[in-house]
Amino acid sequence: MLDYNKICEGTSYYKTTAETYFTNRLKSKIKKLFDKATNNPEKRHNILDIGCYIGTDIFMLGLGKKNIQFYGTDISKEVIKRAKMLTKFRNVKNVEFKVSDSNKKLPFKDNFFDLIICSEVIEHLKNPSKFLKDCHKKLKKGGSLIVTTPNLGYPFIKFGKLINVNKFREQEFTRIGKTITKEDWDEKGHISLMNNKELFKLLKNNNFEITANEGVSIFGGNSFFDYHLTALSIMILLDSIFHRFKSLSHGILISAKALK
Repeated sequence: MLDYNKICEGTSYYKTTAETYFTNRLKSKIKKLFDKATNNPEKRHNILDIGCYIGTDIFMLGLGKKNIQFYGTDISKEVIKRAKMLTKFRNVKNVEFKVSDSNKKLPFKDNFFDLIICSEVIEHLKNPSKFLKDCHKKLKKGGSLIVTTPNLGYPFIKFGKLINVNKFREQEFTRIGKTITKEDWDEKGHISLMNNKELFKLLKNNNFEITANEGVSIFGGNSFFDYHLTALSIMILLDSIFHRFKSLSHGILISAKALK
């Protein structure tokens, strides 16, 4: 597997025009599911973001809500250090960050969380089923799990090969002080890719009831689009129409309820 501490020493995530678009589409869909899961102002909610990076999603979701306690975990000591620095800088009181390897048990007691967010993490894990079992234990009865992951069944892979997008992808993995190759990321990083049907089945087998299942965007973050703005405009137009179709999506989004 990749050494995620080394990856996160510099600027962890590549940013292209298309990646920014894809990320914003993804985050907006997570935000809608989050708001739905925490719409009771009279109830206290414990929320966990697994693979939280520097707390990006947590800070986005609304730390001002006094009835919500946030927790964030990440395998990288470096990004948790930065998350804690940002928390102190923003004078935020209702969030805690911990270093945790999601290949191992989550460092929390059972039946504790009302919502767990696991965005773009499960594809990096050795045993996704074992991970989902642990998530189920940590959730209260009826608690929700939001999972997002790249779609192994993405239908436009052949088109990507036709226009040789890998030539552009090499540029996306340059970090401060080092280069992570495409092969490293794909072969050592994305070790548990699934299509929508496989993830759907895996959740059901681990005692989750699916409550939402939709696509994220019909294209991902390849820097090919930074050099072909006409193609980017066409893809954004098409995406505004077809982004909900999970069979066409570059990414999968599933929300599920924990059955006890």
